[in-house]
Amino acid sequence: MTISPPPSQKYVGTGDVECDFCTGKKFRAVKSCLTCMASYCQTHLQLHYEGDALKHHMLVNPDRNLKEKLCVKHQKSLEIFCKTDETCICMMCVVTGHKNHEMVELETEREEKEKQLGATLSDIKRRFEEREKTQKETRRVMDEMKMSVQREMEENEKSFTALIWHIEEAHKKLNERIKEQEKRETENAEQIMERTEKEIEELKRREAELKELSETKDHLHFLQISSLIFFSLLSDFCPLTLNINTAHRDLRLPEGNKKETCEGTKAEYPDHPDRFDFWPQVLCREGLTGTRCYWEVECSEDIVVIGVAYKGLRRKGESWKCILR
Repeated sequence: MTISPPPSQKYVGTGDVECDFCTGKKFRAVKSCLTCMASYCQTHLQLHYEGDALKHHMLVNPDRNLKEKLCVKHQKSLEIFCKTDETCICMMCVVTGHKNHEMVELETEREEKEKQLGATLSDIKRRFEEREKTQKETRRVMDEMKMSVQREMEENEKSFTALIWHIEEAHKKLNERIKEQEKRETENAEQIMERTEKEIEELKRREAELKELSETKDHLHFLQISSLIFFSLLSDFCPLTLNINTAHRDLRLPEGNKKETCEGTKAEYPDHPDRFDFWPQVLCREGLTGTRCYWEVECSEDIVVIGVAYKGLRRKGESWKCILR
C-alpha cells in the first residue's frame, strides 16, 4: 500500500485536537474516527481513504472527547438511542440489557430532538417577544408617568408661585393700609393737638380776662361782662362725642369721633340697628338735659345742620320720620 505525500500540515496549537499516531511533535488532527475511536492528522488519515477495510469507518470533525462516545460497560461506540431508557447505547447493550425496548439510530433521534428543540426555541422566542413587549410597554408607562410627574410638578410650581405672589401682594397691600391708617391717625392726632393748643390758648385768654375782671372796681361792668363770659364757658361743661354706631356710611368720624366729614366714599362700618341707612346723619352719644342748651361748631363749609331728636328716632328708610329736626 502506497501512502501519498501529505499536503502542508500544521502542528497542533492551542485548542486543536492532536493526532493520536504522530510521534515526537504532533500534527493537528483533521478527522476523528468513531469506529477506531482515534483522531488522525492528514498523513495518517490516508489509510482510511485507501484501505478497503477502513473506508466504511465513520469519520467526523476532530473531537477530543472520543472517550465520552464509548459505552462504559462494553467500551464500544455508542451508535443506538434507547427511547425507553432515554440513553445512548452500544450494539452489545442492544442484545444484553435493552431487550424489547424501543430503539432508533442516533441520527433519527437527533432529528426528533431537533424538532423538539425547534419547538422549544420557538416558544422561547415567543416568550422573549412577549417579555420585550411587556418591557417596552412598561418603559412607555414609566416615561408617561415621568412626564405626568414633571407636568404636575410644573403645575404645582406655577400654583405655589402664584400663591406666593398673592401672599406678597396681600402683605404689600396690608402694609400700605397700615401706613395709610398710621397717616390718618397721625393727621387726626396732629389736628387734635392743634385744636387742643387753640383751646389752651383760648382758656389762657379767658383766664386772663377773668383775672382782669376780678380786679375791676366797677360793679355794673363786672356783672355785665361776667354774664357774657360765664355763658361762653358753658360749652366746656359737655364736650360731645359722635356715636359711630349711628353714622351713615357716607360719613367719616376722625379726631376721636369729634369731627364729621363726607368724603364721597363708603366707610366699612359694620351693620348696626342704630345706623342711618339713607339719610347722611349721625347722633351724639351724650343726651340733652336741662332747659337751656347751645352748640359751638367749627365748620369748613357754608352749611351746618344740627337737630335734636328723641332716642327712638327711626334709623332705617327714607321716611321724614328719620330726619333730625
